[in-house]
Amino acid sequence: MTLMGKEEQFHPVIFNLKNLRTLQVLQKNVKTAPPDLFHGMQCLRGLDLNHTSITRLPSAIGRLFHLRWLNLSGLNFVVLPDTICKLYNLLALKLHGCRRLRRLPRGLGKLINLRYLNIEETESLSVLPQGIGRLSNLRTLSKFCIGENGEGCNVGELKNLNHLRGHLEISGLEKVRDVNEVMEANLKNKEHLRSLDLAFSFGGQELITNVLEALQPHPNLEALLVYDYAATRRTMPCLRSLSLYDCPKLKAIPEGLKQRPLEELIITRCPILEQQ
Repeated sequence: MTLMGKEEQFHPVIFNLKNLRTLQVLQKNVKTAPPDLFHGMQCLRGLDLNHTSITRLPSAIGRLFHLRWLNLSGLNFVVLPDTICKLYNLLALKLHGCRRLRRLPRGLGKLINLRYLNIEETESLSVLPQGIGRLSNLRTLSKFCIGENGEGCNVGELKNLNHLRGHLEISGLEKVRDVNEVMEANLKNKEHLRSLDLAFSFGGQELITNVLEALQPHPNLEALLVYDYAATRRTMPCLRSLSLYDCPKLKAIPEGLKQRPLEELIITRCPILEQQ
């Protein structure tokens, strides 16, 4: 069922549709969701609120036990209700463009059937919750934000996410204090990843080199983007694209990479290298 119009409230008819399976709301003027909105929708399988202006979800969304996909992309949430973690049958959670979103629910790791988690363009989201490593069925995870001091996940929680495919960004690598954690990430077994971004906000040469050596991406990787990286010796036979940004101490492209048949090499703000 699709709701359209310029009304500022949900149409009363939906409160009586107890067998509704899919609900898409195309009402930009709707800014609030009433607390009892989901009380009678236990059969709902799909919910799309992308085209509304809702800024807060009622906790009753946790009653939608049969929900398979939930699209909240582009909404101005700061936080999501913890009751979302009761949606044990959820397969897809779309949060693309939720730029004010600061954190995900701490119990997100309970959604063990989740396959698709889109958190692209969520600039305010700087850390993922502990326990995300339990989502071993994930196919899509656009970014993995490392925490520190007991807050958020560590890089080792990537260990069992071996079904990830396509693109992955790992940020906050400067927070790593134990290289053994990095080895636990088990990137060498993530054969379906094709492009990988590795981001260091800051960090010494030794730390960065040790972390990158320990990550050991799978040989099938085709594109690698590294921020604040001063040297690497790892070779990946499928690598076709390499971008180096903001590497002020990089003096030369490692010999192993020189021998790779790169189709694209981008060097930006690497002053010593660019002078050669």
